[in-house]
Amino acid sequence: MVAALRLLQAGGIAILPSILIDMESVFEIYIRRVLAEGLADDRSIRVRDGNKEGDGGARRPLYAPARAGLKNPDVKPDVVIEVNGAPKLVIDAKYKRAPDMPDRGDVNQVVVYGARYAAPRIMVLHAGRLQNRPSAELCGSIGGFEVFNGMVDLGAAAIEDEEEAFVAAIRALL
Repeated sequence: MVAALRLLQAGGIAILPSILIDMESVFEIYIRRVLAEGLADDRSIRVRDGNKEGDGGARRPLYAPARAGLKNPDVKPDVVIEVNGAPKLVIDAKYKRAPDMPDRGDVNQVVVYGARYAAPRIMVLHAGRLQNRPSAELCGSIGGFEVFNGMVDLGAAAIEDEEEAFVAAIRALL
């Protein structure tokens, strides 16, 4: 049986197929686009997709080098921002409300990303921004990494202003 929405009207029943949208993936794609377009004026900056390999991609194996015969899982951060070819900021997007501080598990994940990419700054990005809070705020340092809580309010009345503020906050971190 195919899941569908059935609407009963005077003329009969309209059957509409279900549509499932992975909002986590949509948020990641949206953020990469906002950053790529917002930072496009600086040719030294490149916004890369950690979910992909090859041109525009930044996916890497977790271990380098790895023990012979080991199944080496990939590291796939949502966004890797490079300046002059060197990773400067790694972002993992979370399609959830912004907490006061990122969850410990999310921080653990971005610390691994930061270590693998040798990026000095790492960010957990949330799909929401707490009132009167900036788009990016420093949580603290872990080892040689500065950990940031990133926030984009998708419900902002002027989403263009929200995007510009986020891009400006990221530019300031580079």
